[in-house]
Amino acid sequence: MLEMMAFLYSVAAYSNKTVSIEPLAKAVIDMPGGPGKDPEGSVAKDLVRKFNANREELLAAHSYDGEEDFDKFYSPIADVFEALERAGIALDRDVIPAGAWRGR
Repeated sequence: MLEMMAFLYSVAAYSNKTVSIEPLAKAVIDMPGGPGKDPEGSVAKDLVRKFNANREELLAAHSYDGEEDFDKFYSPIADVFEALERAGIALDRDVIPAGAWRGR
C-alpha cells in the first residue's frame, strides 16, 4: 500500500496537483488488495505515519520523477491498463498522466 501511495503521490506531483497524504492512504485502503474498511481510521493513520517516515525511500523507488524516460517508465503500466480496458474493466484514467495513454 505504501508503494502505491508513493506512485500516486508522484503522479499528482508530476501533474502539478496538490498532494495530500491522508486521501492517498484512504484511497489505497479501498483499492483491490487493500483492507477495504477502516472505520476507526487507524489503518489510514498508520499508513500516513509510515509514508512520512519513509517518504524519501518510497518516492525514490516507486515514483516517476521526470528523470527516467517517460515512455519507458509508463509503457508497462499503460499495457496493463489498456488490456484491462479491452477486457471491459473500467479504470480511473487519472491514475497515470494523460500522456502515458498511447493514442489519447
